[in-house]
Amino acid sequence: QQQQQQQQSNQNRRRHQNPYDRHPNPHDARVRIPSKSVNIAVYFGSFDPVHENHVAVARHALEVENMDQVFFVPNTDNPNKPFMTSHKDRVMLLSTRLDQADCQQMSVHCPSRAPRPGWAGRADISQEIWRRVRDEYKKQDEHQISIRMFQLIGQDSFEEEGAQAALALPHVRKNIKRTLIVFPRTGNSEGIKEPLQLTRARENPLKLIILKNYQDPHERMSSTQVREHFASFYKNACGEPIKDSPLSLPGIHECVMQSVISSQLYMPVHPSKDRVAVILCGAPGAGKTTVAKQLQSIVPGSTFLSGGEFHRAATLLDDKAASVYKQLPISDIIVFNSGCMKHAIESADSKLFIFDLKPDGIKQFEEGTYKAAVDIVVMLDVKDNDTLERRLQARGDRPGEKSWKERFATYKKKEMLYEKILKSYKSSRSETEIHHVDCTNDVNETASYVADLIRNCAAKKGISVRESASAEGEADDKIYETLARVHLMQIIENRRA
Repeated sequence: QQQQQQQQSNQNRRRHQNPYDRHPNPHDARVRIPSKSVNIAVYFGSFDPVHENHVAVARHALEVENMDQVFFVPNTDNPNKPFMTSHKDRVMLLSTRLDQADCQQMSVHCPSRAPRPGWAGRADISQEIWRRVRDEYKKQDEHQISIRMFQLIGQDSFEEEGAQAALALPHVRKNIKRTLIVFPRTGNSEGIKEPLQLTRARENPLKLIILKNYQDPHERMSSTQVREHFASFYKNACGEPIKDSPLSLPGIHECVMQSVISSQLYMPVHPSKDRVAVILCGAPGAGKTTVAKQLQSIVPGSTFLSGGEFHRAATLLDDKAASVYKQLPISDIIVFNSGCMKHAIESADSKLFIFDLKPDGIKQFEEGTYKAAVDIVVMLDVKDNDTLERRLQARGDRPGEKSWKERFATYKKKEMLYEKILKSYKSSRSETEIHHVDCTNDVNETASYVADLIRNCAAKKGISVRESASAEGEADDKIYETLARVHLMQIIENRRA
């Protein structure tokens, strides 16, 4: 009976104990030596870029909420936000700021492996940080240590619809072995309402601390506002500073300002002055190739280049070359496509270009291939799925491509993602026109509409459509095959070197 009572007592103690605090006693399991308690806060965010409101949140956690250390964890590159600054650059800016003397007990943590998405990934990172802290104290011969984990989160992130839907799931709350500290939004007079359905849930209740009296030192400051301010430093794509632009912004530390300018981050991308670039997007069967070919006859001298054709040409090379291409990692395939497209653009005798790309490839195309912003993005919308399937079935499957059913299913899975990318693109490219055109019925009418867009854009730049009349138009299969072979051999040689 005494053993049963002891077991029940141990179970109750473990149930109420922080799961990160369980450490074996090296001396006697019946004697509990007092342990040192350490509070660790994890701060997830994009930090694109880091500003003083971010630092103020961490400082408040250290000075008021009795945290011993705050770890900033920049979100990894997100396919939903392709125009976000690279993870490497954001870590660089964050490290530069936290290295200053006023950021004691603040540091950056980068996960050792690619995290899982959502709250599951945050749980993995929090546990990784817990192990990191435990190992650091072990080196100091402090084995008896109790580590309590917290997460700093803003009101907007906490009340986001997706976050609330995830936190409503018991198995998600079960993996959140840390207390959330929610910081209120600046200027919010109503405060944050405690979600009783989460904190008082019967199964895995959420541990939550809601701050009421916290205020950001810089009101109405956002990373979007900071990026727009940085963009004002650049007069053109060459990065020439504007002399009348202020060299400082309240809420941005001087070291961050200097790092941004020296690395030329947040430089706006402008369209080319002597070329017109149009991108056609849409689902398989929307008519991108058909519209592009009609544009070549309507707009003299326009050149159509399809990224998918270089991929198809590489898969149709001789067996050895095609086999090598199929085994390339995605990073090499991106280099291959970019090299082929860039070579084709430079060798074409044309000033009017039409490209066939997916929305998630536009940023890579602009920065790595075209070296300028595109002028027009046209999304060919077909509202009826039956029409798309009928067109694809009539066209059939081409050699070197997946079946039309596979391509259609893949696009449908990413359709919502593509819409988010276009919205993000629209907000970051003020000089680029974005048009949604219904291509369900009359493809000829769509081609005429896009042709007018090209003529108007060319007229604004002083480009005569007839200047490019000597261009050959669409690249033929032989050109695709030749460039695919050349750039595939270059990648193979680079890998050998």
